[in-house]
Amino acid sequence: MERKVELNSIIKKLIIKYEQNHIKSTVVFYKVGESYIFKDINQELLEELGLKKGEIIGEKLNFFDVNQKFVEKLKKLYDTAWGGKEVIYFCDSLVHYDSILVIFLEPHQEGGQVNEVIGHGVPIKKKDLQQILEMPSAIEIFEGITIFPKWKL
Repeated sequence: MERKVELNSIIKKLIIKYEQNHIKSTVVFYKVGESYIFKDINQELLEELGLKKGEIIGEKLNFFDVNQKFVEKLKKLYDTAWGGKEVIYFCDSLVHYDSILVIFLEPHQEGGQVNEVIGHGVPIKKKDLQQILEMPSAIEIFEGITIFPKWKL
């Protein structure tokens, strides 16, 4: 029997668990016509982005004074979330250059249609992520038996 594990599902669960034990970093947006409008953002995410609340609430996605290519990519991700699908993506922190943000976009529906999307952000130190990517495989599989040589169970 083949068992599929969805990485997005695991990341979503980790973000939710992180939020239960730490301060949440969230943003809420909705769509008017073809524009995404920021409805709310909490202080933690504002600090990570180097913004003040009054600078972003009511503003459109293209408000960000960054690379237009980035805004276009973000719009595609927002379109996917607005279409009812959960989205996970990574982006650099605009303030803490040693961190990246893992963002989970969660569409909320009312009457069968998405009426807003809540984005959850978790900062990760780049060096920690790099260590994971450079780590030799910690799992070896031998004839259907999984062995965890580096982990004590």
